[in-house]
Amino acid sequence: ETPELETEVGHHDDGHDHGHVEVEDLEIVDRSDDEVVADVHDDHWHGELPHIHVDDNVSLGAVFTDDHGDEIPIGSNEEYALAVSVADDAEGGIVEIDSDEHWHGDHVHIYGESEGETEVVFKLWHDDHADWESPPIEVEVEDH
Repeated sequence: ETPELETEVGHHDDGHDHGHVEVEDLEIVDRSDDEVVADVHDDHWHGELPHIHVDDNVSLGAVFTDDHGDEIPIGSNEEYALAVSVADDAEGGIVEIDSDEHWHGDHVHIYGESEGETEVVFKLWHDDHADWESPPIEVEVEDH
């Protein structure tokens, strides 16, 4: 009797690692003074984002650290980029965010539209999707 052969169908290795990176830590940097203003661990934030004035913006950079303690390179010429969006169910019309064709890769701009508070989510962007998303963090817009 001939033994059964087991085959795996549909596996294709194109030489690219499509595994998602594990983000252990994210630090948000206020680029106006190069200071870390907020950092996330697991599901909660420490610190806060700078307040934004109506008709002004804040420029934020980020340092992503993986589960091995290594910094994940981000930028327009890197595999990953920093992205930000208004959180689901958060108040709209408070801030405006650059559309993806205007992303810088290593930093984001959040523009103050009208006075109030809303929440944003930072993302580790890979090609056309987020490999990782932060918990929402509050951002406040002031009219002075």
